[in-house]
Amino acid sequence: MRPILKTLALIITMILFNLAHTEAQTMKMHIKTSESEELRSAMHKLWEDHVVWTRNVILNIIDGLPGTEQAVARLLKNQDDIGNAIKPFYGNAAGEQLTRLLKEHITIAADLLTAANPEIIQLLNKLTKNGSLMLMQ
Repeated sequence: MRPILKTLALIITMILFNLAHTEAQTMKMHIKTSESEELRSAMHKLWEDHVVWTRNVILNIIDGLPGTEQAVARLLKNQDDIGNAIKPFYGNAAGEQLTRLLKEHITIAADLLTAANPEIIQLLNKLTKNGSLMLMQ
């Protein structure tokens, strides 16, 4: 009878060890999922801000509205935020390079809009209206 108890104890130990290991793995997966979900959510918010501020800057420049400098400054800060958000995952150099490229992109677009003559601005307005109509479909 003793060998049966030893075997039973061994089987129970193996089952408990397996359950504990499975639970630990599940917890690790949950933690990773939470971290990845937090990153996804944070990046989603940053890119959403990017779209909002980009649109704001475009409309301010095209319509010559006050507050354009502040809107541009806020949009450029958003590029810093996006670059900083990837640093923990891709390193400082990658984050700084992304920030630099995004700021360059924003600056070129702002220069293009600022240099645009009234005819180009009219075409851009037409294009924006057309794009809005497509979104409504």
